[in-house]
Amino acid sequence: MMQDFEARQPTEEALRQAAELGDLVQLLDQAHLLVLDMNGRITRWNAGCRRLYGFTAEQALGRFSFELLRTHYSEPLETIRATLLAAGRWTGELVHQTAAGREVVVASEWLLGRDAAGQPAMILEANTDVTDRKRAEEALRRTAEQLDRSNKDLEQFAYVASHDLQEPLRMVTSFLQLLSDRYRGQLDDKAQQFIGYAVDGAQRMSALIHDLLAYSRVNTRGGELAPTDAEAAFDLALQNLHAAIEQSGAAVTHDPLPEVRASKPQLVQLFQNLVGNAIKYRAADRPAQVHVSARCEDGHWLFGVADNGIGFEQQYEDKLFLIFQRLHSRSKYLGTGIGLAICKRIVERHGGHIWARGEPGTGATFFFTLPL
Repeated sequence: MMQDFEARQPTEEALRQAAELGDLVQLLDQAHLLVLDMNGRITRWNAGCRRLYGFTAEQALGRFSFELLRTHYSEPLETIRATLLAAGRWTGELVHQTAAGREVVVASEWLLGRDAAGQPAMILEANTDVTDRKRAEEALRRTAEQLDRSNKDLEQFAYVASHDLQEPLRMVTSFLQLLSDRYRGQLDDKAQQFIGYAVDGAQRMSALIHDLLAYSRVNTRGGELAPTDAEAAFDLALQNLHAAIEQSGAAVTHDPLPEVRASKPQLVQLFQNLVGNAIKYRAADRPAQVHVSARCEDGHWLFGVADNGIGFEQQYEDKLFLIFQRLHSRSKYLGTGIGLAICKRIVERHGGHIWARGEPGTGATFFFTLPL
């Protein structure tokens, strides 16, 4: 057995060396290569380096690489050398300067070469130009920062606007109702109708402002994500919907629901909005039936909220989740048209997706995912 094991050793060693050689060939195809002695002097300078840096081999050979290329290291050179000697490899980013004075950012990989006695003898340095990618990343970072500032400004504006607008709206509503009560009998039916229109408009405006504020705060006031019992959140949603369920005679059932990583208040709101929608858009000729399901699928939990209501045309699916978009008139179904938009924002904040399938007159199912 010992002889068999020892006989295999050269074969396994050959395979390992072949694999490392394959890695080197791949580097040759995509990188700019130079070889340094253990003091950092350049002993080999390939054509890729000449194209990238603009120095000829005659100009480069014998020079210290950090001196020729005016290298800025991502960490102290002593630390890099210690890692190289201990592990035989180092990877990181460097900033070099070309012969023309242009700075380039490179993804650099250093491989340690040893002599026949096993002593460190040379360093193979393979560099890949990532300057354009780094510029794109920096531009993306600045854009993300600007977007974040814009979102914060929008949230602040929404809060101030809602706070400042609610007070005059309450005043308008109060005085209109006072006018209607005090002069009841003295105003004709047309005047009373006009007052009713004004009160209704003010109340709808107040509801719109409230919902817009709730929408703007989904990402910033939702609380931390933590292990949450989805079944407990669902029970709270049903408690909040108790009056609507009793009044409509709806039957709401559910499968066993899992523990998920979520904001509990937002998960309650998500269930409440989806089940409330199913009750709201129930068919006139049959009691509402709503069933909530959950199953593990492809690395996430897939939830479904199915109903037997009026359904919808599938071509309007995208419109369902847009803010203030409605498929039915306000006179037929009350609401601001923002509930499903809030659902979409909650699900996306949790790293999931939401979509719907429906058929007119048969019902609809709203699906959403949450990561495991």
